Amino acid sequence: MNRQHIDIKIVLDPGCPWCLIGGKRLEQAMAKAREQGYTFRVKWLPFMLAPDTGTEGTPSRGHMVAMMGEEAYAASRERMRPIGKSIGIEWASDKGKGVIASTLRSLCLIDWAWEEGLRTSEEEAQRLQSIVVNRVFKIVFEDGENVSDPHRLRAIAEFVGLDADAAEEHFMSTAAQNGIRASIASCPYMQASGGRGVPVFAFNEKYIVTGGQEVDAFLQVFDQVAAAQS
Repeated sequence: MNRQHIDIKIVLDPGCPWCLIGGKRLEQAMAKAREQGYTFRVKWLPFMLAPDTGTEGTPSRGHMVAMMGEEAYAASRERMRPIGKSIGIEWASDKGKGVIASTLRSLCLIDWAWEEGLRTSEEEAQRLQSIVVNRVFKIVFEDGENVSDPHRLRAIAEFVGLDADAAEEHFMSTAAQNGIRASIASCPYMQASGGRGVPVFAFNEKYIVTGGQEVDAFLQVFDQVAAAQS
């Protein structure tokens, strides 16, 4: 076994900005580590921070202001702006856009992309799922649109070369949605992290890291995991 090969599971809710931030920083860390001979297997797993959120969507600014207050919300946007710049993101909220909606359908699509990719190879599963995850994040955090919109999710399927009709049949199905709920309920990584929030990163099934870690923190984890394999 290559002691520098690392298996990574990432538990996400596509509506959580720290999942986007953590995922982008992980990508940056992996790019650096590959130059040192590391290889990775990455799979995204589902979670819902607000499972009762509806599919119709509500303006995020009004929701957040009602929850935090105008001043606290403005301060949070100031804090997030340079973070977005560091990962190449212009937040939709800075353009007066944003919708809060259920992420269940998008999680079904993310899971389905993995399974469809496996029909070819595990490498293809990783490639397809990674693209789908990033396109879902784009809907939420850059476009500021409803991530439950079937038309937007169909467009993602088409973008990666998958059958849009088959994709919609899957993400709209009760069976697929119940499957996501069951996966969330049984996720061992959420249980190991205390189940308090996402993102959760599991390295080689046993090293658990939570939150939108900095690039250097991920690089340190890679070295620790590799040392434990030697």
